[in-house]
Amino acid sequence: MRKIVALVALVLVMAMPLMAEPEVKVGGLFYIYNFYWTNADFDSDTKDADAHFYMHGDINATVNFDEKASLFVKVGAWGNYGQNPVTGAPGGMEPNVHVLETYLTLKDLFNFPISFQIGKQRLLYGNGMVAFDGGEDGTMGAKLMANLGRANVDLFTYKLIENGGMNFLGTGIGAPNPDNLLSGIYLTVKPIENIEVNGYLFAEANRGGDTLNDPRWIGIRSTGNPVSGLDYTVEFTMLSGSYDTIDYKGQAYEFIAHYALPMVKVGAGYVYFSGDDPESDEYEGYFSALPSPFIYDGSYDGWVGFGPAFMLSTPYGFSYTDIGAVTDLNVINGNVAFNVGDLSLRLDVFKYATNEAKGYDDSKDLGTEIAVNFSYPLNGVGFGGGLGYWMPGKAFGEDLDPMIGTILYFAKGF
Repeated sequence: MRKIVALVALVLVMAMPLMAEPEVKVGGLFYIYNFYWTNADFDSDTKDADAHFYMHGDINATVNFDEKASLFVKVGAWGNYGQNPVTGAPGGMEPNVHVLETYLTLKDLFNFPISFQIGKQRLLYGNGMVAFDGGEDGTMGAKLMANLGRANVDLFTYKLIENGGMNFLGTGIGAPNPDNLLSGIYLTVKPIENIEVNGYLFAEANRGGDTLNDPRWIGIRSTGNPVSGLDYTVEFTMLSGSYDTIDYKGQAYEFIAHYALPMVKVGAGYVYFSGDDPESDEYEGYFSALPSPFIYDGSYDGWVGFGPAFMLSTPYGFSYTDIGAVTDLNVINGNVAFNVGDLSLRLDVFKYATNEAKGYDDSKDLGTEIAVNFSYPLNGVGFGGGLGYWMPGKAFGEDLDPMIGTILYFAKGF
């Protein structure tokens, strides 16, 4: 926290010469989710179920000193709530209010179409296949952005883990453990109207502490509306680099498309995260640059991940594309969406399977989930939810029972 306060103070001091008549815009965001799941072990003879609330609240302010300099500050809290208001039980559960984001933006540096942003800021490119901070707290870093007309370039470096800093100054302690840095370049090109193509390179340093660990991600992504009624998303990422003497050889890709018909919108998608071959000397499994929640199809159900039941089976319910969560996985999806007045409905079918790992009877089949999602503007407040019915595949065993997961949320920004 002291580091954040020091950064805010530094930013304010840097901005003071610009603060003649600043324009201040205040905003905020509130959302609350109720999650419920049951039968995550696929055995109805054992009792396992839980419901929990997840809430976010923030107040933010944008200070425009002039057309070329601005400061953004967001303060709030997020997480599980439900602590007893009298006894405090279970203790330490309620999240603390803190600085979620704060950064300074300088535009048109030296009269060129170049901007510079520094501070604690949002980290998200694409669907979070490589890097996404989760959408709550920002990530410390600096970014240089060039606007070249039909092409934009971001050069960035983020401090994912700070192992030294103020705590080591003047203590006589030797060098701290290595920090964890994520740097890279993200190129955006719009070759024709309604088509966007991205190329990127991410490189991480010192992820493994004293052991050399330098994973790198290189990929290409494209989104667009090539013809009326059709939209698509395509992305392909290759993971390389090494950990000590083990080479990384992971891959991830997605193909998503929708087509709007007169009454309904139909869609399909395929997502692939490679798994590790245990008989190989290399590591073929895919993992992201940080524990990134993967946002499938524009967060169609108001959250991250795939179907509600599958999502609630992953650690923290965040569908992390990191080791141990959403990895060694391929997903086939078909969906139909339509509106009834202001009510939006969508029916999804997900087919899950592993690529390398084998379960019961050497099966890779993780099963099928049927999901229904809805959203409705209730008195100007976003209201929605979803229900997932996951029928497990043979990889989990035989004679199993389905898992059910539900989402219900309210959201309002201003």
